[in-house]
Amino acid sequence: WWSPATTTRVAAATVEALTPVKERLFPFGRGLCHAYWAPNLYPLYNVVDRVGCKLLGRCVPTSVNTKGLVTLSDATDGVDLSKLPTHSVLPSVNPLAALVAVCVTFGLLVACFHRRRNRPLLLFASSVAFFAASWHVHEKAMLTVLLPAVVGCVAPTTAPHRIGALWRWTRCLALLCTLTIAPLFPGV
Repeated sequence: WWSPATTTRVAAATVEALTPVKERLFPFGRGLCHAYWAPNLYPLYNVVDRVGCKLLGRCVPTSVNTKGLVTLSDATDGVDLSKLPTHSVLPSVNPLAALVAVCVTFGLLVACFHRRRNRPLLLFASSVAFFAASWHVHEKAMLTVLLPAVVGCVAPTTAPHRIGALWRWTRCLALLCTLTIAPLFPGV
């Protein structure tokens, strides 16, 4: 009942079913920034490019500074947005550069926290690194930073004298999470 043709059909169906999952997990064709920006490194990068564009008076036609962050123009429908130049003054960020930025940010944060041997703190540092420098981060991803901070507050390995400071940071993160997802609420 099982033949090579059945194996081929199952493999093709599996690849076909997993392709949308891969495109959602790695949205490289959707551009660097999301319409509702996430408070990570790239909106700051875009602001610096925007200021440079205005000061120098040169803007690339497909730039995020002239056509918006997500929908560049009708002429680019179906075009992989990651292949278009998106910045006028600063170099455009491609997926490989975003991966390098994640690795550098992750390395710096782990280097800061490695002596403490506190796993919840290292989990928090890694989630901050991935949120801060990943490609096409949604505003809802801020919750991935908040949850490890909450775990750090209640972890038995957290020193009692550090819980107060960690709790203050967690409250600030919770406020930032609320502010970043506020545009998703109807009527806001």
